[in-house]
Amino acid sequence: MTFWAEMKDHSRFLLGRAISTYFNREEGVPADSLTVKFSADSVWENLYRVYAYQEGELVFSGIVDEQNTHLDKKGFTVELVCRSLAALLLDNEAEPMTLRNPSWRVMCLKYAESFGLSAKESVHSVEVKGDFEIKKGESCWTVLSRYAEQFLGGKLTVNKKGELLWKQEEPRTRELHSIISAQQRYCPYKKISRIWIQNAAGAYQIGYNNEKTEGISRQRFFSYQDNRSPIAYVNQTEQEVVQWEIQCADFIMAEPGDRVQLNITGFLPQTDLYIHRIRYTESADGVRTIFVLREKEENKNVADKENNAR
Repeated sequence: MTFWAEMKDHSRFLLGRAISTYFNREEGVPADSLTVKFSADSVWENLYRVYAYQEGELVFSGIVDEQNTHLDKKGFTVELVCRSLAALLLDNEAEPMTLRNPSWRVMCLKYAESFGLSAKESVHSVEVKGDFEIKKGESCWTVLSRYAEQFLGGKLTVNKKGELLWKQEEPRTRELHSIISAQQRYCPYKKISRIWIQNAAGAYQIGYNNEKTEGISRQRFFSYQDNRSPIAYVNQTEQEVVQWEIQCADFIMAEPGDRVQLNITGFLPQTDLYIHRIRYTESADGVRTIFVLREKEENKNVADKENNAR
């Protein structure tokens, strides 16, 4: 992997070969993270952004959260702790207000473009009808993400060029190669045994009762004002009960949410698995890509859960 640094004056220069690299991408986490360490001759100037390329393809662009310099008898090392460009939206609060009939263009202008981010021209023209409230303490990411879901029916992402996208892409099917190990992780205490839902009078009653938790007690209480679906919540937690970790001795580019088809008889389920998390590491021990796989909700017996709701 090749790394370039950018200064605040937007000048760029090539960084040396990394001693170690740790690159993490996770479904549901807006910003990717990158930690990379270099040998150095002296203390570096403060860096602004970092770009990572794999065989000429841009795989990461983001801000430098930490620049840590270490000195010992072997000399200087510099560690850069970075997050992708979505971090700019996560780190900034939006001004509380109520907007009437705000377009996607207006939303991006107010809550993204001042940070150097932009929206695709093809979606600037989308108009909506209705009021949209920005609450005190909400981040720009939360505001734009909620807008995309509420008015556009999409999911907010920020690509490596700093462009805001809201249209969902169909997951691709990935082939994993150079597999060196596989692991199954079973976490029974991720299961939810019971959910209580508050009624308008303030009392709580059972909204969901799971008879398949094998003696595990793990309950939750939902306020009636939250308008949360117990079935959706249980489906989400069920995905965390069983996960599979596949380690490959190569760099494999993929996206969280992509579909993976593997045939390891007796170890993996005979259903499609989806990538929940990707970890890429490079060190003296070599290159590794580690995939954490899960079953999606549609692969599980949702009907049992619906029939079990009280």
